[in-house]
Amino acid sequence: VVDTTLISAMGEPGGGLYSISNRLLHHFFYINMPKYSLDSMQKIITELFKLHLNGYIDDVQKISSKISEASISIYEKCVQNLLPIPGKSHYIFSLRSLVRVLKGMMLCPFNEIKTKEDFIKLWSHEMSREFHDRFNTNDDRNWFSQILKETLKSVFKINSNHEEVVFTNFIDNSSIYHQTKL
Repeated sequence: VVDTTLISAMGEPGGGLYSISNRLLHHFFYINMPKYSLDSMQKIITELFKLHLNGYIDDVQKISSKISEASISIYEKCVQNLLPIPGKSHYIFSLRSLVRVLKGMMLCPFNEIKTKEDFIKLWSHEMSREFHDRFNTNDDRNWFSQILKETLKSVFKINSNHEEVVFTNFIDNSSIYHQTKL
């Protein structure tokens, strides 16, 4: 093979990811990009939430740091407890997972959120869509549901069943992403 450039990427070995041999590795120039620290992730997510929450009521803007703290807490628990193994190779979580939660929340216009409880329901729904929907066993789904309930109770002082909350834009032929009664 002549005049060929190959660019590749890989994660750290472990949790379903494998290492490559030094014989192959010596053909590459490699760069290591370490994972973000929890403090860095907290700052990134908090700032993204603050940017998004400009049009919302004051009560919602005040809980942005709690929302980001709760999001990272659940993310960390998923990373530590739900490792990617051959049967669950898609259990790979990154900062991108939290950004997708935020993107889902941005689908809902601020005039649809009347109270901070509505906003917490939206957050709960999007966390479930990003994390809960990925799991392929009932044990993992139940574990996540329990973690989310505990977080809602400890951080927001809310006893809520997140499975009763659904946000859509298609059930009632509306193009607006909003909470829907099932």
